[in-house]
Amino acid sequence: MRITRATIKKFIKEGIVADNLFIRTESSFDGMSDMVTKQSDRGITKVILDTRCEELSNSTMGIVGAWFVGNSRDYFTAYENDEYIGYNIYNCCSEFYLLKRK
Repeated sequence: MRITRATIKKFIKEGIVADNLFIRTESSFDGMSDMVTKQSDRGITKVILDTRCEELSNSTMGIVGAWFVGNSRDYFTAYENDEYIGYNIYNCCSEFYLLKRK
């Protein structure tokens, strides 16, 4: 099965409704160094919804710490371990995992 942006949107919506959505940020854009850098704290945390403005919703899909570039420049990979199932999202601005507890 091909993983698309629609797959990720559905996963997010189901996770929010069930209050079972987590994020693990691996790297993000750092304006001070003008490049993507690894996060020092890569722990798994419960998703915080971003309600700042509607314009960001397409780029963040409403999730603090998530960043989607769009225009086929986001790369999605399925992920699973003993406790979580979800997706790895990678692009030129960040790398993060969106996860649900099994």
